[in-house]
Amino acid sequence: MLIPHIQKKSEFSKLLKDGLRVLEVERKVVVNLNKTGGYRGKIEISIRNNNEEAFKTNFDNEDSSRFPTRIKAVASELRNQGILGSFLVSHEEGVIEVERIENSPSFYWVNLGDSHKEVLENNFLWAPSHTLNKKGEVRISAGWKSVPNIKQGDIIFCHHDKRVIFVAIANKDAYPSKRPESRKYERWKEDGYKVEVSLEVLNPPIPRDLFKDEFVDLFNNDCKPKLFDRNRKLAEQYMISLPASGGSMIMDALGEQAIEIQETIYETKDDEKKPEGSVREAIVKARIGQEKFRRDLLKLWSDECPITGVNAPELLVASHIVPWNLSNSSEKVDPYNGLPLSPNLDKLFDRGDISFSDAGKIIIKDTFDKALLDKLGINIESSITGLTDRHRAYLARHREFKKIVSLSD
Repeated sequence: MLIPHIQKKSEFSKLLKDGLRVLEVERKVVVNLNKTGGYRGKIEISIRNNNEEAFKTNFDNEDSSRFPTRIKAVASELRNQGILGSFLVSHEEGVIEVERIENSPSFYWVNLGDSHKEVLENNFLWAPSHTLNKKGEVRISAGWKSVPNIKQGDIIFCHHDKRVIFVAIANKDAYPSKRPESRKYERWKEDGYKVEVSLEVLNPPIPRDLFKDEFVDLFNNDCKPKLFDRNRKLAEQYMISLPASGGSMIMDALGEQAIEIQETIYETKDDEKKPEGSVREAIVKARIGQEKFRRDLLKLWSDECPITGVNAPELLVASHIVPWNLSNSSEKVDPYNGLPLSPNLDKLFDRGDISFSDAGKIIIKDTFDKALLDKLGINIESSITGLTDRHRAYLARHREFKKIVSLSD
């Protein structure tokens, strides 16, 4: 539903103006309106640009005039300040809580056979919605089920002949479309789904064996359907939905080519503020050498690993908490989205073998051999002191991505 913005200042404008600007750097903010009563509940809103006359919402009442005034005031103030994106807004007894909804791209893998040349020429992917068996019963291949779920900005690794040859970025949401006229698709039924994409041709292509074994061990069970079978052979499916951390690992294997892919994602999305000037340069540096990110991170932690106490900056790795590929433009260069770790810790943290609780205690994944920590010189009782709420927000997402259960502190 679209809700018109407030055209004049409300009685809460001053409080909201001061409180909401924190969302430029924080994920969540609480503003006390100093006035009880009113709507109780949560509503999602989406602010696309600062010139819009109305905003999107999941409000479930057909009468838009019943939309809560205080939440409408929040949406209008976000627009006025140019704070764009999707937000979950809750209100109870005069207290407004606004939390940014992360719009990280979803990851997919598509196996291209003879159609890979046509994908390159025509910039689209297509899959049937169903087929019919000999009895005339509808059947849907497991490799087709993910296609209708693809959204604008999602990333699709295009595989052919044992290599990832393209990375496709969805230009818009998947939509119903009749079968293409190309002979490559002629054996399928007419009804299907189409995804228009921008393509980044990988030069050189990335051999799947570069990451296969680690991917199978860490992420294969979370793919829908599984990307590799029990013999570690590639499954014969068309489209596979990948977990975010698995997609991030493949992006890491692309090296510097990931920068161009990120730029293409910015071009496809109209609800994320595009980095420009020094911020854009900082993002590139954060990926290639990480100069600015590294410098700010080391300064924040006084040039010392908070776990081992190693205080030789040249030996420390500027490790992102939320992976670079899953971070938005500001998170990529936010020093609070990082820890300066000794190399052994960095590897374990990046793989998701360990994480840290909100109190800073080390958390070890159930499947990881704890005895290896001792061999690596890492104290199982280690903990970080000096974490802030900004660190904790990132660490909560790290534990979620890596599927590490946080122990009670």
